[in-house]
Amino acid sequence: MNDSRICIVEPDEIEQDILSGILSEDFSVEMFSDGLAMLQTLTPDVPTLVILETMLPGPTGYDICQMIRDEYSHCVTSVVFLSAKTSVEERLKGLEAGADDYINKPYDILEISAKVNSAIDLLKSKIGLKEQLDYASQTAFQAMSAQSEMGIILKGVQGVIEAESFEELCDAVFSCMAQFDLKCTLYYEISGAPQFQASPGRTSSTIEQEIILKIRAKERIWTKGHRAIFTFGDTSLLILNMPEDQEKTGRLRDSLCFLMEAFDVKTDGLNKQQALVDAENWQQSIKNITLLLTKASHELQHSVDSSTSTIRQMMQDLDMLLPSLGLEEDQEARIHHITDSSTELFNQNLEKTERTSHVFSEVLHKLQEMQQ
Repeated sequence: MNDSRICIVEPDEIEQDILSGILSEDFSVEMFSDGLAMLQTLTPDVPTLVILETMLPGPTGYDICQMIRDEYSHCVTSVVFLSAKTSVEERLKGLEAGADDYINKPYDILEISAKVNSAIDLLKSKIGLKEQLDYASQTAFQAMSAQSEMGIILKGVQGVIEAESFEELCDAVFSCMAQFDLKCTLYYEISGAPQFQASPGRTSSTIEQEIILKIRAKERIWTKGHRAIFTFGDTSLLILNMPEDQEKTGRLRDSLCFLMEAFDVKTDGLNKQQALVDAENWQQSIKNITLLLTKASHELQHSVDSSTSTIRQMMQDLDMLLPSLGLEEDQEARIHHITDSSTELFNQNLEKTERTSHVFSEVLHKLQEMQQ
C-alpha cells in the first residue's frame, strides 16, 4: 500500500495558503475547493487523511463525510472537520457523520500539527487493521473453498441468484440441501403472505410452521439437538437433521448463513419485481375500466337526451292533435291528466338518471386522478 496523503477541502484560498504553509513541509498536501472533486481522487490503494471544512459549496462537509463512510468504505480514510462552529451540537453532528476529530477556527499551528499527527497515526492503525483483515479474509476464503461443502454452497448460491421465480428459488435451495442429505422447510413471503415449502418428498407440518414462526421472531440462528433454524430478513430455513459431526455442523452453520442471505436478497428482489408487475396490471385495469365507464356514460347521456326529445315531441304533437279529435271536455281533461302524470313520472326518472350520470362523472374523475 502506498504512502498516505492529505486532502484539504477548503473553499477559501487564503485559508488554503495558510494550511498549506503549515502542513506541506512535513506532509504531501492536496487542496480542493469542493468535496465532490476530492471524492473522485479516493482509491483503495492510497490511505488518505481528509481535512474537511464543514461549510462547502454544494454538499456540506457533513454530507461529504457521510459519502466517504457509505460509498468509499473500501478506501482507508480518516476524516477531520475544520470549522468555526464549536458548539456541542456541531461536534455531535460531526460524530454522527463519521468524523475522527474536529479542528476549531481560528486554529493554532501547534494544535493543527498535533491533530494531524494524531490522525495520521490513526490512519496507519487502520491500514494495519485492514491488512490484517484482508489477510484473514483471504485465508478463511481459501480454507472454505478447499472444502467440498463450500463448493456445494457456492453452486447453491449461484442457483439462487439465477432463479427467475419462487419455485426455481426454492428448488435451488432444496437441490443444495439434498447434497448434504438434509431434510428442511423453507419459510418466505410473497407480497407479505407467509409461505412454507418443504423439501421434496415431505410436507410441512403445522408444528414445523409454528416453531419457525416463534423462533424467527427471537433468534437469527437457533439450534437444538439435530434441529436448526437460520433466519435472515423475511426468510427462514428449518433443518431437521443436522450432522452428528460437530465440526461439520459448525462448517455447515456458517455456509448455510451465506446461502440464506442470498436467498433472502433474491426473495426480496422477486417480491419487488412482482409488485411492479402487479402495479402495471392494476394501472391497465384502471385504464380499461375508465374506458368502459366513459363509453357507458356517453351512452347513458345519449339515451337521456333522445328520450327527453321524444317525450317533448310527443307532447307537442298531442297538444296539436287533441282539438281536432272532437272529444268531450271530460275526455280531453282525462287525456291531459294521463299525459301530465306520465310526464311527471318521466321527469322523476330523469332526475334519477341525471344523478346516476353525476355519479358516473365523479367515478371517472377519481379514476383519471389515479392514473396520473
